[in-house]
Amino acid sequence: DLFKNAIHEYKTGIEKIRAIGEAYLRFAQKDPDYFNALMYFESQELDLHDCDSVGAQVQHKGHDALLYVIEAIQCGISDGTIRKDIDAQKTAIILWAQTTGLIQILTLKGEHFEQHHDIKKEELINYSFELIRHSLT
Repeated sequence: DLFKNAIHEYKTGIEKIRAIGEAYLRFAQKDPDYFNALMYFESQELDLHDCDSVGAQVQHKGHDALLYVIEAIQCGISDGTIRKDIDAQKTAIILWAQTTGLIQILTLKGEHFEQHHDIKKEELINYSFELIRHSLT
């Protein structure tokens, strides 16, 4: 529902991409234990034959989330806010990986960046979103 709500509040695909990214960041900040549990399951080789297992459920939710990102990219391609040569599926996977990595590195090293490099977490988040926007448009 987190991404579903984010995707429907905006009209253009590029706006939807940013909204999904911001929703993902809010989720990680609001529910760090749940985010860390998801990261644990993402980092394990899971037996997905048991559809009722927690691992299978996490995998299914991740797939659903990825579909929202793909849908937003396709919307942007259609409305002209995202380049037509973008592969929606590959881009969605890269955006997920990039944002997940950013969340993890800011969680682990955010204070270091502020103290030793005078760069705030919010600056890196905004810069990341700008890099994404420039690469897609």
